[in-house]
Amino acid sequence: MRWCCFPGLLVIAASQAFDAGEQESTASTFLELARERFEARNGRPATFEENAFAFDGLQLIRVPKAGSSEASVIARRLGGCVPRGPCCRFPGDPPGSCPLEGLMCPMVTGCTSHRMDPTTTAMLEDPSVFSMANIRGVVDRMVSGFFYTDPHSPPCAWKDDVDYEACFQKMITTRKFQNIAARMVSGHDAYKGGIRLCMDKDQDEGGEGVCVEDLESVIRGACNLNFVTMCETWDSSVLLLFETLPWLGPTADFFPAPKRQHRQLPSIGDADAPAPLEVPAASGRSRQNTGAKHEEGIKHITPELREAASSANAVDEALHEFISAKFCERLRETGLLHHPLVSAQLATYEPLDHRCNDETWAKETLERFAPITPQECRLYEPFDKP
Repeated sequence: MRWCCFPGLLVIAASQAFDAGEQESTASTFLELARERFEARNGRPATFEENAFAFDGLQLIRVPKAGSSEASVIARRLGGCVPRGPCCRFPGDPPGSCPLEGLMCPMVTGCTSHRMDPTTTAMLEDPSVFSMANIRGVVDRMVSGFFYTDPHSPPCAWKDDVDYEACFQKMITTRKFQNIAARMVSGHDAYKGGIRLCMDKDQDEGGEGVCVEDLESVIRGACNLNFVTMCETWDSSVLLLFETLPWLGPTADFFPAPKRQHRQLPSIGDADAPAPLEVPAASGRSRQNTGAKHEEGIKHITPELREAASSANAVDEALHEFISAKFCERLRETGLLHHPLVSAQLATYEPLDHRCNDETWAKETLERFAPITPQECRLYEPFDKP
C-alpha cells in the first residue's frame, strides 16, 4: 500500500475498503473518514450549526515541544475564535514567530505559554469543562527543547561553541527540565524547577526534599483530561477527538498542518537516521530545530545520553505509557485501529505502532496502572454536548 502526506491529511493512494464493524469505509483522507463516521453515528450529514459549534470555555495544557502550537489551533477552533490559526500574541517571542494579529482566544484558558494558574488547575478538576493537552515521546521532546530557545533549554546550549554532550548532560540533571508533561498535568508550570516529582511520594532520594507530586497524582490529572493529542500520530489523534465529541461536525480546520514533522529523532549510531539537510549555518538561540548547528548537535546525542534522559524523566515516561495505552485502547474500541489510514500513520512511529498492534499490551498496561487510576477516568471518553 503506497501512501503520502499532504498538509494535515494523510492520503491513501489507492482507496481501500474497510469494515469498521458498522459500515464499509472507502475514505481516502482522515477528514473523509471523520465525516463518514459522523454520518453513520447521526444518520445524516453534519449541519451548519454543528460545524459552527463553539464551547463557551475550555482549557488547553500546552506541553512544550510536543506539538503545542498545533494543539492550540484545535483549541481555538473549539472555542470558535477567528481567524483560524495557532494561539499567540503578535508579533511573538521572538518577533516573527506569531503570524497574525488577533490570534489570542479568551475562550481558551492556557491558550498561550506553558503555565498553570489556580484557575486552570480548578478547571482541570471540573468535569463540565472540556480539557485537552498534547504529548510527545519523552526523550524526543527533551532533545527538541535542547535545540530550542529559552526557557526550553539551558544557557550552555545557546553558545556558538557549545559542548553538546556536556550541556545535554547538564540539562538531564537539572530538575527544571525533568518530567515537564507530568508537572503540567498535575497542575504546575512546565519549568517550575521547585516542583519535584517522583514515582512514589514516600520516596526521598538523596535528601533532596519531599516530592510535591508523584505518579498517582499525575495519573489523576491525566484522567481529568478529556483529550490528548499524540503529536507523532497527529491525524489519528484528531479522529479520536471526533469520537470524544461525537456530536461535533468534522471540518478541515480541525486538521492543522504541522509546522514540522514530529518524528523520532536520530542519534549517533542510528543506521536508519536520515542524511543531514543541506541548510545554511545558524548560530545563537533559535526557535527552529533546523540548521547546521542542529544537524551537528544531534550527532552528539548518543544512545547513552538518551537512556540517561529517559531515566531522569521516569514520571513522564510512565505518563506517556498510560496515555498511549488509553489511546491504543480507544482506537481498538472504535474500530479505527486497523483502518488503512490509521495503520499507515502508526507505522511511521514504531514505538506506538508496536504497542497498539499488540492485542494485549493496552489491557495489561492499564491493569498495571489500575491501583493508582481514579474510578472515573475521562480520557478519550465521550463528552456530552453542553
